[in-house]
Amino acid sequence: MDNFIYSLNATVPVFLVIAVGYFLRKIGLFSEEFIKVADKFSFSVALPIMLLRDIGSMHILEVFDLKLFAFCVIATCLCFFAVWGLAEFFLKDKKMIGSFVQGSFRGSVAVLGIAFIQNMYGNAGLAPLIIVSAVPLYNIFSVIILTFKAESQEKKSGN
Repeated sequence: MDNFIYSLNATVPVFLVIAVGYFLRKIGLFSEEFIKVADKFSFSVALPIMLLRDIGSMHILEVFDLKLFAFCVIATCLCFFAVWGLAEFFLKDKKMIGSFVQGSFRGSVAVLGIAFIQNMYGNAGLAPLIIVSAVPLYNIFSVIILTFKAESQEKKSGN
């Protein structure tokens, strides 16, 4: 029962924030324009500043965990190629593979992951290291899948 309560304490605040935001949007307190501006600010300004602050405050050589870094890289690669393989096999509309794979393997560690880690441990700890190892791969793999699948679709359609 203690583990269940611990899990609730870590996850409920995050989902409450999401629910409150949804409710405020539904009652009209948040306009679509406000949401666009807030999203842009959050992802372009606040999140990078928080990550730089967290990375800057840690002694990277003291806390660097090669096993964690390698795990994040390997797990990201495995997820990407597994989703791509499954999409090739199961998706009937082959034109959707690129966007499906790109949307499926990406994680939300930069947004939800840090929130959960802070709720569980009080600080982000090694979350910036996880982000540094995974997010560049997300971007590289996104370019690969979208480019590769777009080229194969163009060849098939004769463009």
